[in-house]
Amino acid sequence: MKFQKFLTIFLITIFTTYLSVLMSFAEMKMKPVNQYTNELSMLKIVLSVNDEEQVREWLLDYYSGYPELANILLELLKGSRPKGNTTVLDAIMGKYRIVNGKPSHVYIAPPFDTELVKKAYVKNWKERNSGTWRTIPINAQKDYKIAFKYITDPNKK
Repeated sequence: MKFQKFLTIFLITIFTTYLSVLMSFAEMKMKPVNQYTNELSMLKIVLSVNDEEQVREWLLDYYSGYPELANILLELLKGSRPKGNTTVLDAIMGKYRIVNGKPSHVYIAPPFDTELVKKAYVKNWKERNSGTWRTIPINAQKDYKIAFKYITDPNKK
């Protein structure tokens, strides 16, 4: 009788824990990796220059910060056609850490600041598009918010 009671309580605990984990994944707004890669590539963002497989693994791990970063970028760039060359997701993560005042290799846990993600995106875009950067208006070169709007505005040529 004690064993049945123990087993019942144990199974209920396991089941509720399982449901809790499922609910937390649903709240994290994670997508399948291929959906991220497809949506990001439409916005001229590649996963990595050197280690795409590693970034794919990180996109499956909420605590890596990559799903959060990808979701913010997808939201920020929704409906835009960024100019110039591709940007790189893992480099944007490194830039995000730097604009946060940390070395690029130091882990920062989500949630992320949207404005700092925007700033990190502009910094990576600037590196990848150095020739184009010199042709954009001076006020956009001095202010990342203006630069972001200029880079992503589908009406600007």
